[in-house]
Amino acid sequence: MRKLIIPLFTIFLSVCFACNNDIKTEENALEKSTKKSFQDFSKETYKGQMIYISKAENENDDIAEMSLDYDFEFNLRDKSVSWEFFDKIYKDDLYKSEKQYLAFNIMSIKDLIGLYNKDRSNEVLEKKLLFYTQILVDTDYIGYCLLYYSFDALKDKYPEKIIEFKNKVAKYSVHDEFHKKTLADKDLEKSEMAVFYKKAKENYSYLEKIKDMK
Repeated sequence: MRKLIIPLFTIFLSVCFACNNDIKTEENALEKSTKKSFQDFSKETYKGQMIYISKAENENDDIAEMSLDYDFEFNLRDKSVSWEFFDKIYKDDLYKSEKQYLAFNIMSIKDLIGLYNKDRSNEVLEKKLLFYTQILVDTDYIGYCLLYYSFDALKDKYPEKIIEFKNKVAKYSVHDEFHKKTLADKDLEKSEMAVFYKKAKENYSYLEKIKDMK
C-alpha cells in the first residue's frame, strides 16, 4: 500500500473540482455543487453517496481539465452515454485521484454495479467491475459505501479476492482522518450544511459493514 505524503481528502460532488485542505472551502464547494448534482443525495446506497478523492502532495493532476476534455458535465448527465465511454478514458499512467474519479463515475453515476447485479452472467461487466474495484482499493479509497456494494456484488464469484480487499480497506482506514474530523464537528451537523455531515456519517458506517463481510 502506497502511503500518501499528505492526505488531502477532498470531496467532489458532480463537477466540483476544488482540491483544498480547508474544510470551509469543501463545505462551500458542496453547497454550490449540490444545486446541480448528478445524484439524489436522499438515497442511502452508493447511488446517493459523495465521491471521496485522495491526492498526494506531489501529484499535479487536473481533474477539471480531464472533465473539460471529455465533457463530463454533458456525458455524465446524458443517460445514453454508458460506462464504456469513461472506461475508454482510463490509462495506467493516470494519477491516483484521476483513477478514483473515473472509477467512481463508472461504478456509481453510470452504475456498473447495478448493471452487473442485473446480469451476473455478463463477463465483461464482471471483469470491469472487479478491475475498477481493485483500482479503488489499491488507491486507498475512503468511499466505503461504494466499496461495500461492489464487494457484495462480487463476493460470490471472488470470495478470496473480497477478503483480500476488505482486509486492505480495514488497514488503510486507520489513517482516515477525514471522517474522524468531519464526524467530530458537531457544529457542522447542526448547520445548513448538515447534508454534508449526514452523508459522511452514512458513508463511514459502511466501514464496519465491510469489516463484517464473510
